[in-house]
Amino acid sequence: MTQGKLDELTAELDQLRTVRKPAIAEQMNAARTRGGSDDNGEQDVANQDFAYVEGKIRSLESLINNAVIGDFEHADDSPPGVVAMWGRVTVERENGQQMQYQITGSLESDPAQGKISHVSPIGKSLLGKRAGDIAEIQIPNGKSKLKIISVS
Repeated sequence: MTQGKLDELTAELDQLRTVRKPAIAEQMNAARTRGGSDDNGEQDVANQDFAYVEGKIRSLESLINNAVIGDFEHADDSPPGVVAMWGRVTVERENGQQMQYQITGSLESDPAQGKISHVSPIGKSLLGKRAGDIAEIQIPNGKSKLKIISVS
């Protein structure tokens, strides 16, 4: 994981611990005070929210505690010109539209920003390819092809 992603996860964890969890605890107390009956929908919702936040906190703590931080953008030993982890690739779709992608780890992926996971269908199909190669991607209604234009 990159340092930037670790910082992002740490900030999210801090927000959950210091803002979201205390706010839900207040909602639970208020619902308990107002409710008084066994059929308290407000209390049930607050309890579900609290359980979700607790689970998210545990998940983030595990990710953070087990993170391996490094400069992965320069760590790949692949030969130049080959699509590899953390590499950038420009492809052309069958309709002629060009797209740029960076191949990332699954935690770093953000398709809207052109960062795709190495385990995604597109990421898997691009790894190991060179400029001029054609990558085939299995899609729900068949196969799609991407022509590799450039690799950096």
